[in-house]
Order: sequence, then structure tokens, then C-alpha cells
Amino acid sequence: MIFNSIIKKLPKHLKSFIVDQHYENYTALDHAVWRYVMRQNINYLGKVAHSSYLEGLEKAGISIEHIPSIDEMNGKSAAKVGVSLFIIRLEKIIAQR
Repeated sequence: MIFNSIIKKLPKHLKSFIVDQHYENYTALDHAVWRYVMRQNINYLGKVAHSSYLEGLEKAGISIEHIPSIDEMNGKSAAKVGVSLFIIRLEKIIAQR
């Protein structure tokens, strides 16, 4: 995981919830499901959502063809607009309740 300057500023207790994406663990089936869901989204939302939705997907580097890599997105578009993307483990948050 790329710890960019935004993630580095998070309080230590919040960083403990961040986990790596492990992109290499996605299967062909995972990517096929992604393609199906994204095609459905774009087909429907392309008709009813604001045009900025489709533009935003493109600018964020979110492809229909494969599950996005969080590290790639952070390295490209997210850093340009001052945001950082990361994955959290909900089980960790729930367990602390």
C-alpha cells in the first residue's frame, strides 16, 4: 500500500483499520463480476445520473474491464485532487464496539 501524505496524517488509531488490497488475489471470476456490475451501472446510470458520473469514473481511472487498484488510483488521480483512497476492515471496527 502506498502511504501518501494524506494517509500519513491520519491519527494512529485510524491507521490500524487500513489493510492492503492484495490485488493479486482477485480471480478471473472477481473481475468478471466487476465487469458485469459496472456495465449494468453504466447502462442505467448513464441514462439517469448526471453526466459528471461517467466523467468522474474516467477521471478517477475506474475501468469497466477490471477492478481498480487502490494504489494506482492514489498514484494518479486521487493525489491530484487531494484525497486518498484506502481499504478498511469492518470486522476490526465492529470488534472494537
